[in-house]
Amino acid sequence: MAVQTAKKFATGQLDWSALTKIYTAASDGRLTSQKPFWWLNNTETKYVRAWYCGNNSSSENGVNAGQIPSTWSVAEDQSGNGYPNSELLVAPTAKMTFGGLNALKFYHQTAKIVVNIVKYGLASHDMQIKSLTIGDKNLVMSGDFKISTDQTIGTWDITTSVADGTISPHKLNVPTNTLKYAASYAALIIPQIMDKKPLIAITVASGVHYYIPQEKDAQFQAGKVYTYNVTVKGDYIEVETLENNGSWNDSGESEEIKHTGFKPEHLKLGDYFYADGTWSDGGLRGITTFNNDKPKYEWDDHKPA
Repeated sequence: MAVQTAKKFATGQLDWSALTKIYTAASDGRLTSQKPFWWLNNTETKYVRAWYCGNNSSSENGVNAGQIPSTWSVAEDQSGNGYPNSELLVAPTAKMTFGGLNALKFYHQTAKIVVNIVKYGLASHDMQIKSLTIGDKNLVMSGDFKISTDQTIGTWDITTSVADGTISPHKLNVPTNTLKYAASYAALIIPQIMDKKPLIAITVASGVHYYIPQEKDAQFQAGKVYTYNVTVKGDYIEVETLENNGSWNDSGESEEIKHTGFKPEHLKLGDYFYADGTWSDGGLRGITTFNNDKPKYEWDDHKPA
C-alpha cells in the first residue's frame, strides 16, 4: 500500500506533493517499509494518509503508487481474484507524533452486495443453483473518484460512464448462516442507483428468476453493505432486504442492526400471564441487535404493573 505525508503551511493547508512510500501490512495490522518515513526530532508532527488498491496498483512502481486513484474499476468476473482486486481502501489524514501508538484506519470506497440463498425448494442445496449474477448488462463498472483531506468516504462521478456490466459474484466458502442458507455470494460495485432495474438473476431448474428493486431500494453508497435474502418459490423468487444496511467492520464483514418493535397489544417477551389463561402487557417496546450480539431490550417509560 502507499503511504503519503504532507507539509503543513502556516495557513493550515496541507501540501500532498511530498514523496510517497510503499508499506506492507502484516497480519496484526502493523505497517513496515524497507524505506520508512522518519521523524527528524521528537517534537515533529506528521500528517499521513494512505491507500490500498486490490489490483496491486498501489504497490512499488504501480500506476497508483504516487497518488490516490482518480478513477477506479471493479471486475465483472469476481468469482476468483476479481473480487479482492476490485477493493479500494483509503485511510484519511491522521496526525502523528513521535513515539507512542500511531494508527491509520482504512475505509472501503466501493459498495458491497451480499446475496444469501435460503434453503428452500429448488434451492435447498448449493448444487441446485446453476448460476447467480449481479446486474444484467446494466451496471456501471468504473467511475471517477475523489476524496478530500478530512473525508473518510470519497465521492464518485459516473455521469460519463456506460452502464453495460454484469458481475459474476464471489461465492463464499461458507454461507453467512449455514442453517438458513444454501449459499452466499458477495460482490463489490461502483456506487450507483439500481432502482427498477434487474439487480439479481438466479438460475435454477425452473429457469432464470430476476429481482428488480423498487424505488429507493437499491441506491448503493460507498462503504455500505447491502444484503438480500432470496427464496426460490417455484416459478418466482421472494427477496428480503435488511431494514438497516451497515458499514464494513475491520474484518470485512457487514455490521448489521436489526430492530423489532412491539405495540402493547402484541404478545411478547415480558408480558404477564395469569392462571385463567389471560395476559396483559409487560411493557416491552422493542428489541435491537447489533451484529448478532446480545439483544438490547427497550421498555416503556412506565412499565405496567
